[in-house]
Amino acid sequence: MGTEEHIIIREQLRKRPGMYFGTTAPRGLVQLLYEVIGNAVDLFLQNQVSTIEVQLTELSATVTDDGPGFSFEAIGPDGKTPFVEYHCTRYHNTPSAIGQLPHIHMTNLSGVGLAAVAAACQEFRIRSHRQGKLWEQRFIQGEPTGNAEIIGFSQGTGSIVKLTFDQELFQQSQEVFQDITSIRTLLHQACMETSHLFPGLTIQCDQKKFFSENGLLDLAHQNYPGHPSNEQFNGQISTDKFVIQAVAIGQDKRRKPGCQSWVNGARLVDEGTPVDAFRSALKRIDYYPKAIYLHAIMLEPEFAGPTKNRLEVPHLHSEMENRLFVALSEWQKDLAPSHRNPPRGFQNNQNKPIG
Repeated sequence: MGTEEHIIIREQLRKRPGMYFGTTAPRGLVQLLYEVIGNAVDLFLQNQVSTIEVQLTELSATVTDDGPGFSFEAIGPDGKTPFVEYHCTRYHNTPSAIGQLPHIHMTNLSGVGLAAVAAACQEFRIRSHRQGKLWEQRFIQGEPTGNAEIIGFSQGTGSIVKLTFDQELFQQSQEVFQDITSIRTLLHQACMETSHLFPGLTIQCDQKKFFSENGLLDLAHQNYPGHPSNEQFNGQISTDKFVIQAVAIGQDKRRKPGCQSWVNGARLVDEGTPVDAFRSALKRIDYYPKAIYLHAIMLEPEFAGPTKNRLEVPHLHSEMENRLFVALSEWQKDLAPSHRNPPRGFQNNQNKPIG
């Protein structure tokens, strides 16, 4: 994509930001933050980040992490533009800017990249502690104000990204800046949910700290407290294609269980293959829960972009079902004898699990 085309896209974004962020209301503005936070969660999955801090004011927000910092000294894919400047000024039409897998999206609207975020801000500033130096680069409405600079020396780690919101760009919804409470509510909810999707990650958002040791099981306990061990399954399966955390809680044979599901960090509107596979596995052990929670992290390149409504991977249904069935069967074996149901897969010797 040439420089002229980048200029055209930036101008289009600034004229019609709702096309890129869904709306110019608060729900659209927080998409800017989700992009930055999602990149830090990518690093958490690579064991390079453990804590993300978000500070929100009326006209700006700051996202800090304890990761390795941006590669200011590196060169971008074009072989001439510095790495940070390249990715903050080049719009990509690929699932992720640098091809990292997996790639996390906090909503199914995210995925526009840092260049779009920088263009939508009055000022976008990145600071990074890297190899004993503190680097900084600033962008005004998506344009760099100059080259990246070393502004000090530091033994610290991590990055600090400050977004100064553009009131002119979001002027169609002045309540965005008049009612910071609505933005903060959306942000806190997203950070709480993200901390449960990625157990072990700490997210400090304003004065609230979000952390979960047991992931979706902790989230299920918030909504369905007090269930005994035979009514709460928490399992994780990992392959070279996907990682799934699945939770089932409660007992109710009269109605279909409620369901919340996510793919690569984004909540799904519909369910799709992973949930269908989990329901089939639950049926095979005669367990009918009140609610199920499932998060699938897809590791193959075609799933690096945001999943909009539902995830359909029929070629993986059998593998997902059988691996979940094995995990459920092991959980059931560990229960007291009076709590066990003989799994259907063993009763009739059909649909044998993968060994």
